[in-house]
Amino acid sequence: MSKCKQFFLVISFLVPLFSGAVHGQSADLRKANKWYKVRSYAKAAPLYEEALRSRFKVSTAQKLASCYRLTNAWTKAEALLDTLILEERVHEDMWFLYGEALMCNGKYDQARDWFLKYAEAVPTDTLAMIRANACLIVGSIPPYFPGARYKKLPFNSDEDDHAAMPWEGGLLFTSDRSPGVHLLKEKSQWTGRDYLALFYTRPLTDSTWSQPERTTSRFNEININVGYTALSADSTTLYFTRNTQEPNKRGVYPLQIYESTRETGGSWSKPRPAGFSNPEINMMHPAISPDGQKLVFASDRGKGEGGLDLWIVHRQQSGWSRATPLSDRINTAGHDGFPWFSADGRLFFASRGHPGFGGYDLFVTQQDSSGNWSDPVNLGLPFNSPLDDITFYMNADGTEGYFSSTRDGEDDDLYHWTLKGDSQEQME
Repeated sequence: MSKCKQFFLVISFLVPLFSGAVHGQSADLRKANKWYKVRSYAKAAPLYEEALRSRFKVSTAQKLASCYRLTNAWTKAEALLDTLILEERVHEDMWFLYGEALMCNGKYDQARDWFLKYAEAVPTDTLAMIRANACLIVGSIPPYFPGARYKKLPFNSDEDDHAAMPWEGGLLFTSDRSPGVHLLKEKSQWTGRDYLALFYTRPLTDSTWSQPERTTSRFNEININVGYTALSADSTTLYFTRNTQEPNKRGVYPLQIYESTRETGGSWSKPRPAGFSNPEINMMHPAISPDGQKLVFASDRGKGEGGLDLWIVHRQQSGWSRATPLSDRINTAGHDGFPWFSADGRLFFASRGHPGFGGYDLFVTQQDSSGNWSDPVNLGLPFNSPLDDITFYMNADGTEGYFSSTRDGEDDDLYHWTLKGDSQEQME
């Protein structure tokens, strides 16, 4: 019997003892539904957990499972779904979610069964068969970088740390770790953590780094998400993602791409929205080509393949061109994002739609002389795992770089990889 089943069995005997608290629990459930409606999943989850301790209700459990999915709590999701999928009134979407939870926990044979069950019930959802087929091939995906090793960087926090790149002798990266005390500081409703910000650290020795600090307020804003940077090849322009400071017509603060230029003396200009920005839609994760003539970004705007897709703009004499989606060879019905250009023009990105190990996997594609993109190639081990693997960086000669992954827990951590064989970590 699973721990989750034992949990609900024990609770069923305790329900009469809590009959006097029904009113309070109903209030908690209403509060949970309120948080869920405004996408405050980190706040909704514990309230749903409390409600389920007194009464198991399918609709409540389904919302809690979704909260776990949206906060990367895959171990909790699997434990809950062990029981939930046995209920007659469970929604078919939970079969797919159970498959994803099993896949993210490395249980590919079981995951495939549930993806197939869902695909039979909902044949129009093409992602189900993609996931089912992926469960068969994970053992045969070759490594894109044979011999690569990696090690976890020592300055990771208990929060999300990702998108590292070299910056002024150290590393610039994105994190939602606490920046310290601030009277006006709030928490992100979605994650329950601090808002994402740009941090900087520098190496002290071969194995130690300085305490990461928030970068200049020129880039960071309090209570606004900031991160996912891309630096032009000549190091004069920094592109990054940030929420707008003013709501759009729908009353939301969308993610937009900003740019800042290095001024005389080394200071940076006040960030301004990129010339192709559109405050009515989310635009994020900029990647600038080595020649500075192309910029790829992720967006959930329409006319894509589905979810988050990759889009491209080209530099023209009058500014940036109109954005167009990348080839359907790259964009999928799942989420595709976190692009990054290498010095030789290869485009690395993360996808939940292409066959892989589970969660987001890292892929690479390249344009030919005619402008056509090649079929994406999974980077394989050790870069990809059953959990989310995102934000790739490689130095100019292709011998080392950085990536981020949730493989060691529910939060993203930064890893340094090398082809020199100097890491003590084993390939996984």
